[in-house]
Amino acid sequence: MAEIEQVIRKVDEEFSKEKPGSIKEHLDVDPELYYDILSAFDTAIDEGGVDYKGNVKLNAQALFPADFNKLEFISCGAEDPVTRQRLVKLKTRLYYKQLKFNLLREEAEGYAKTIAELFAGDKHNDSGRTLSRLQKLIGQFNLDPNRVIDIILECFEANSDRASYYTALLSALKVNKNDLSDSLKRKFIFEEKVDGSVFSLCNLSAIICEQGLIDLIPFFTFLNPEQTAMMASQRKHNELVKSRARKAQVVVTTTVVEARLVEQDENAPQTDTKAAAAVPFHLAFEGQITEDQKLMGDFYNDDVTLAKNMKLGLLCALLERGSFDLGLKLLDKFPKFLPVHRSLRIRTALAKLINASISSLYASIYPPLDGAPSAVPEDSEQVLTVEPVASWNDFVNRTVPMVNELGPYVATNPITAFKLLRLISAFMKDLKTDINLESLKPAIIGILDSAVLPALSLLDGNHAYSDELWELLNTFDYKVRFRLYAHWRNIATPAFLEVQRATVLGRTKYSLKRLSKDTVKLIGRQIGKLSHIHPFAVFEYLLEQVQVFQNLIGPVVDSLRFLTPLELDVMTFCIIDSLASPEKGQLKAEDGTLSMWITALATLIGALYKKFSTDLTGMLQFIVNELKTGKSIDLLILREIISNMSGIDSNVALTENSLEALTGGDVLKQEVLHTATIRNLKRLSSRLRDALLKNDLLATLFILMPQQNNCVAFEDSQHLPLKLAGQLFDQCRETFIQFNNFIQFAFKPEELATLLPDAKTLVSEAYLPIVTVMHFWRENYMREIVSNWRKDLKKLQGGEETAILEDSQIQLAFNSAAKPTITYLEESFQPLYNADYWLDLTPRLFALFWLFDLGDLQVPTALYETLIAKAKSEQAHETSRKRPKEDKARKLKDELKSREEHVHRVASLLQHEADKLFSPIQNRSSQMLRFLQSCILPRAMFSESDAAYCAKFVEVLHRQKTPNLQSMLFFDKIFCDSVYILNGLSETESHAIGKFYQLMLELSLRWHDSSRVFDDECVGFPMLLKVKKTEEGEIKETVGFDEYRSICFKWHFRLTKSFNHLMKEGSYVSKRNALIVMTKILTAFPIVDIHVNSLRKTAETLKDAEKNVRNDLSLQAATYITQLMRKKSATLKPDEFYTIQQKEKAKVEKAPPSKTPEAPVRPSRKRITTTEDSEASSPKKAAPSSRSSKR
Repeated sequence: MAEIEQVIRKVDEEFSKEKPGSIKEHLDVDPELYYDILSAFDTAIDEGGVDYKGNVKLNAQALFPADFNKLEFISCGAEDPVTRQRLVKLKTRLYYKQLKFNLLREEAEGYAKTIAELFAGDKHNDSGRTLSRLQKLIGQFNLDPNRVIDIILECFEANSDRASYYTALLSALKVNKNDLSDSLKRKFIFEEKVDGSVFSLCNLSAIICEQGLIDLIPFFTFLNPEQTAMMASQRKHNELVKSRARKAQVVVTTTVVEARLVEQDENAPQTDTKAAAAVPFHLAFEGQITEDQKLMGDFYNDDVTLAKNMKLGLLCALLERGSFDLGLKLLDKFPKFLPVHRSLRIRTALAKLINASISSLYASIYPPLDGAPSAVPEDSEQVLTVEPVASWNDFVNRTVPMVNELGPYVATNPITAFKLLRLISAFMKDLKTDINLESLKPAIIGILDSAVLPALSLLDGNHAYSDELWELLNTFDYKVRFRLYAHWRNIATPAFLEVQRATVLGRTKYSLKRLSKDTVKLIGRQIGKLSHIHPFAVFEYLLEQVQVFQNLIGPVVDSLRFLTPLELDVMTFCIIDSLASPEKGQLKAEDGTLSMWITALATLIGALYKKFSTDLTGMLQFIVNELKTGKSIDLLILREIISNMSGIDSNVALTENSLEALTGGDVLKQEVLHTATIRNLKRLSSRLRDALLKNDLLATLFILMPQQNNCVAFEDSQHLPLKLAGQLFDQCRETFIQFNNFIQFAFKPEELATLLPDAKTLVSEAYLPIVTVMHFWRENYMREIVSNWRKDLKKLQGGEETAILEDSQIQLAFNSAAKPTITYLEESFQPLYNADYWLDLTPRLFALFWLFDLGDLQVPTALYETLIAKAKSEQAHETSRKRPKEDKARKLKDELKSREEHVHRVASLLQHEADKLFSPIQNRSSQMLRFLQSCILPRAMFSESDAAYCAKFVEVLHRQKTPNLQSMLFFDKIFCDSVYILNGLSETESHAIGKFYQLMLELSLRWHDSSRVFDDECVGFPMLLKVKKTEEGEIKETVGFDEYRSICFKWHFRLTKSFNHLMKEGSYVSKRNALIVMTKILTAFPIVDIHVNSLRKTAETLKDAEKNVRNDLSLQAATYITQLMRKKSATLKPDEFYTIQQKEKAKVEKAPPSKTPEAPVRPSRKRITTTEDSEASSPKKAAPSSRSSKR
C-alpha cells in the first residue's frame, strides 16, 4: 500500500505540470494497477485546480488501446438497453431537469428582510458582513439562492449610486459569470416584453461589466437590436438627413404670413406678397426650425432611443461612467458614427470624457486666473474614472482616440472644444522648440482636421471660436489650410454637417433676395452670422449669383464686412475652387470669347482684396500653377488684383498728355497720371508685396508671364479662335507691363536686384525676349548710372557742395559712370548671337538702344509750361484764409530744368559714341534691315511709349549726323517693305506700331513741307545719300528737296497700295490691324486726294461686306471712313504734293479715263539704292505694271 501511495504522489507531481509526461515509468505492468491509479485521479476531476481530466485522457489513450477500452465497456454492460436507458435518465436528471422548490415552505418574511438588508446596507458599507447576514437569512428562511441573487440585482438597479457596495457583494457571492449574465438577459427580455425602459438595466449591466463580473462582448451580442437592424437604422438616418437637408434649403414663410394675416385688422387687408416681404428674419427662421423638428420626430430623442435600443443604452451607460476602453470595444461593433448621430447623451458623455482627460494638461499650460469663477460647477460634474493625461504622448495615446470617435460633435460641449483648440495651439508652439514632438504632429493635425475645425459649424455662430481657430490656422502654410478646408467641406460636411449646410444655404438664399444698396448693413450682419456656422454654403451660393448677376458684386463685397479672417480665407479657397472647376468652360461655346463668369470672378477678387485684409498667397500660387500649365486666361485675375490694390494700370492705351508725362519726372507724373492716388494705396500695396515674397512668387511670375506669350502664339492659337488668341497675347504683355510698374513702385532697386535674376540670365536661361527683360532692368540700370555719376561729382567737388564744375567735367563724369553698364550689356548680349549677326549691327548700338527710354531722349517742355502756368494761376487765386498750398510751380520748374540737363547729357553720350554705332560695311541695306528687325520693330510693337522712343531714337541719330546711318534707306524699308508685318500683329501691337508709323510719317512730312526745314535738317547730312550710276562710275549725290518730295509720294503710294491689299485680300486679323494703323496715322496719312479716295472706297466695300457678318470690322471701317472724310478738305493733289516730271505728266494726260478714278496714280519709281544694289540691278528699265499700262 505504501508503494501505491508513493506512485500516486509521483503521478500527482507529473500531472501537476503544465505539460505532463508519460506515467509508464512509475507503474508496473499490472493493468489492474493502472486502473486503480487512474480511478483515484478520476475522483478529483471536479475538484478544480489541476487539469486532471485532460492529463488522465492523455495518458489513458497511451496506456489503454481503443479495442481494450471497448471490450471493457462491453463487459461492464454498456451495450445493454437497460443500461442505456438508465444513463439517459441520469443525464436528464442532472442537466435538464429544473429544480423545484416548495414555495409554501418559503416564507415571504425572509425575502422582505433580504430586501431591507440590501437597501439599508451595513453602516460600515462592508459587503462581507452583509453577505454573512444574507447567508443566515437564506438558511433561516430556506430561501432560493438564485432568487436572492435576482433580488440583489433588483436592488442594485434601483440604487446604482452604491455600485461599489453591490459589486463587492456579488463578487463575494462568487456568482458564476454565465449565471449572472443569464439573469441580466432574462431581465432584458422581460422589460422588452412589457415595453418598458431598459436604460436602468443598461446602467446596471455597464457597472457589472466594468467590474468584470460578466464578459462584455458575449453579453453585448445578445442584446437587441441585431446587426441588420442597426444597419437599417443607419440607412434611415442617412435618408432622414437628406430629407431634412432638402427641406431646409427653402425657407417657407407661408405659415408665418398666415398667422400674421389672421392677427391683422379685417379693415386693413394686406397681400401675401407684402406680408412675406415684411416677415422678420427670426420669424422666418423659426418656421424653418419647426419644419425640421417635424421631420425628425422621435428618431433622435434619447428618452425613446435609449429606452428601446439596448446596445446604445449599454454604450451610453459605459461612457457616462467613464469606461472609454470598454466603450471603444462596443463602438467598433456599430456602423461608423451611428451612436454619436443618434444620441445626444452619448455625445455629451464622450465630450465629458475628453474634458476630464485633458483637464490636468490644460491647467498646466493655461493656469486659471486668481479669483476666476469655474466654468462649470463642480457638483454638476459626475466623477469619472478616466485618468487625466499629463504629457503630449499621453494626449495622443489616450485622448486622441476619444476625439476621433466623437468627431465634430466635440461642439456638444463648447468648453471642451475650446480646450482642445487651445491645446493644439500650445502643441504647435512647443513643436517649434522640441523636434521630438514631430512624430506626434500627424495625430494632432488629424483631430484638427476631423473634429476641431468642423466643430465650428455646430457651435451656432461662435465668433470667439472662429477667431481663436484663425490664430492657429494662420500659423500654417496655405497648402495645409486649404487641405483642411477641403476636408471640412467634402468629408466632414456629408458625414456630419449636411443639415447645417442646407439650413445655412436656405437662410442665405432668403437673405440675398433682400440685398440692395440700402440694406447692405442689415443683410451683411445676417450673412456674417451665417458664415460663422457654415461658410462654404454661404460663399458658394454668393459666387454662383455673382457669376450670373455682375451688378451684385458691389453690394456683395460691401456685405462681407462682418466676416472674420478665417471666413475670408475660406472665401479665397471657394473662389479658387470655382476658378479651377473643370465643369465650367472659360470660353463661350458659341463665339469663343471669354465667359462672363470668369470676368465677374476677376472683378470680385480685385474688389475683395482691396476692401479686406486677407492672405493673397493661395490666389497668386493658383495663377502661377495655371501659367505653368499654359493657361493665360487667369492673368485677368492678376490684373484686377494689381489694379485694385495699387491703383496701377498697364500703360497700353495712353493719351498724348499721358505719353508725354511718362517722359517727365515724379512731380509731372503725379499731376497728369495721378500717381498720388497710387501712393495713398501704399498699405494695400505692401500686402501684395509681402505675398509676392512668399514661395518665390515674384521671380516665378516675372518669368512665366513673358514665356506665356510664346505659349499663346505657338500652342493656344492652334485651337483657340484667332481673335481670342490675340487678346490673350495682349493680356500677357499688358499684365507684364502692369506687374513691372508695380514692382518698380513697391520694391527698392537693391531689393529687386537680389530677388530677380540679371538680364543675361533671363535671356540666356529663361529664354525671355530682350524687349521684356530690358523693360524691367532699364530703369534700374539708369538709376545705377545716375547714382555712380553723383558719387563721381562729389569726388570732383572734393567734399564741397558749393564747388562749381564745368559742363565738360559733368559730361565726362556721366560718360564714365555709364561706361561700365554699357560694357556689361555688350558682354551680356554679344554671346547670344553668332559672329555674323554682329557684322551688320554693333554691340554698342544694341546696348545703347535697349538701355535708354523715351524720357532719356526728350523733355515734355510744353506740358511742363502748361502745368506751371496752371499752378501759378491757382496760387494767385488763393485767399489768405486758406492754408497756403505747396509751391507746385517751383517744383515743376526745378524738375523741368533737371530733366533738360539729363536729356542733354544722354544726347552728348550718344554723340560721343556715334562713331561706334554703325560699322562702315558695304551692304547698307542689310545693315538697316538688321537694325530694323532686331531693335526697332520688336520694341515699337511692345507699347506706344516704346514706339515713340524708337521714332525719337532714329530722329536723334539723324540729327547728330551719325556716321554710316542711311536714313532714307531706313524710311524706305519701313514704308515699303515692313507694312505687311500687320498680318501677324495683335490688336495692342497694331496700336503701338501705328504710333511708330505716325511719328515717322510726321517726321518725313516735316521735311517734305518746307525746303528751309529740309535744308536745315537734311542737306549736308552724310546719311542722306543716293547712289547714281553714270558712265564715269558711281558718284554719290545728296538728295535734293524735289527729289525727296517725289520719294515721299512713292512712300504714300506704297502705303496706300499695301493698305488696300490688306483690306481686300487679307484675313480678319489683317483687316482689323490695317484699320487700326490707318486710324492711328490719320494725322499724317493720307495727304493726297487720290489716296484718300482709294482708301475710302476700299473701306466702304469692307464695311458693306462685313455688315451682319463681323460687325466689329464693319463698325471699325465706318469709324475710319467718318474720320477720313473730315480731313478731305485738307488733302493735296498729286502735283501739289510733289513736282511731276514731264514724262510722267504726259503719260497721265494721254491715259484713257479710268473706271476707278479714285485709284492712286503710280509715280515713277525712285528707288534708293546702295553700291551692292547698283551692281546687282539690271541697267534696263523695268516693264510697267498692268495697272499702269491700262492707265
